[in-house]
Amino acid sequence: MYKFKLVVWAFISEIVLAILCLVLTKKVLSDEYFLKFFVGIESDIAMFGGAMFAASLAFLWTFYSKIDSDFYVWLSKKHALRPFLLAIAYVVFISSFCVFVFIYIKSERTDLNISLAFFILFLTIINLYTMVKNVIDLMLLNVAYNEQKNKEN
Repeated sequence: MYKFKLVVWAFISEIVLAILCLVLTKKVLSDEYFLKFFVGIESDIAMFGGAMFAASLAFLWTFYSKIDSDFYVWLSKKHALRPFLLAIAYVVFISSFCVFVFIYIKSERTDLNISLAFFILFLTIINLYTMVKNVIDLMLLNVAYNEQKNKEN
C-alpha cells in the first residue's frame, strides 16, 4: 500500500507544482500581458507539446521493445516494472493532452482556456524532467542488474 501511495503522490505532486507555477505566473504578469505573452509563444508551446508527445511515444515503444529482456524480467520480479510503465503512460497522456488543448485553444482564446494552456504547459515541462529522470533511473538500475549478474557468474 505504501508504494501505491508513493506513486499516487508522485503524480499529484506534479499537478500541484504545475498549479503553483500557474498561480505565480498569473501573479507576476498582468492579465493583458499574460494574453499577449501567450499569443507570442503559442506556436512554440504547441511544437513543444508535439515534440514531447513524440518523445514519450518513442520512449514507450523502446520500453516495450525491450520488455522481454533479462533486465526487465528482473525489474518485474523486483516489483519495479509497473511504476515505470505507469510513469511512461502518464507522460504520454499529458503530452497528448497538451497537443489537444493547444489545438482547441487556437479557436477559443478565453482567459480560462489560456490559464488551462499554461497549466498544461507547466505540467508538460515537469513531465519532461520526470521522463528524463525515469530514463536515468532505468539506466542506473540496468547497471546494478549487470553488476549483480556479473557477480553471480
